[in-house]
Amino acid sequence: MALQLTANDTPELRIIRNHINNSQNVQGAIMYEGSIRVSSLKGVQFLCENDLYELARLVIRLHKAKNEGTNAITSQTVYGLANAYATLAGVSRDEVEAVMNASGLPSEAEIVDDELRGTCPE
Repeated sequence: MALQLTANDTPELRIIRNHINNSQNVQGAIMYEGSIRVSSLKGVQFLCENDLYELARLVIRLHKAKNEGTNAITSQTVYGLANAYATLAGVSRDEVEAVMNASGLPSEAEIVDDELRGTCPE
């Protein structure tokens, strides 16, 4: 089912809607406005296959573990993931972010867990 563009859509939301409408890879990527599913990072890579997806899953798991037992809610944006990746890999954050943006993932979008069930294994 195609997502309809409206006159009130922000430029970022138009990018996401167009990407979903034109791509089978991220079908159902939006959970709510301003967010993307972590699975939408599958197939997006910088240095190796699914590297951004795997890092996003790890970061989300670490946030969950850190927040467990508290009222804190920590979120991860595409921009933040690009920054974390660049720091770990010793590459330019701008280049990583550009790859993600070119894949239809806006920098300010929150990456939301859609596959992980628990926190860190014991």
